[in-house]
Amino acid sequence: MDLDQLLDHPHGTFHDSTIERVEIDYLNRTARFQVQICTGDPNATEHELRESSKPGSLLISGLLFITMEPPDERYPYQSKDGLWISDTEIVPGVTKGTESLPKNLPANASVYQFFVSEWNSFIYIAATHFSFEWL
Repeated sequence: MDLDQLLDHPHGTFHDSTIERVEIDYLNRTARFQVQICTGDPNATEHELRESSKPGSLLISGLLFITMEPPDERYPYQSKDGLWISDTEIVPGVTKGTESLPKNLPANASVYQFFVSEWNSFIYIAATHFSFEWL
């Protein structure tokens, strides 16, 4: 499943969105990513319509793991503007760069990666359920 399908918005996409906060509850195996979702119409001529965003939360349950690669020191990883991301569903060990991720996941698990531009590195998330709510 493409995470953008959770957004139910004609132009909503995790691509070019910004992570503002991450909450992880290991006891309940849940996580929440507070995100400014890119909702801009790429065909709009007005800048405000093309570059618009809305706040929301990516809700994760059945959390298996979240791992964050360290930032590349040559990038502006100390920025206080949130983390500018793009996303991709991946297959551990098959998708390039994921060889070290666990491969023995439950059949109903999905694994996603967020590329963090300010870090030049990835966040990996594996879980059995992903949902989204607009704030």
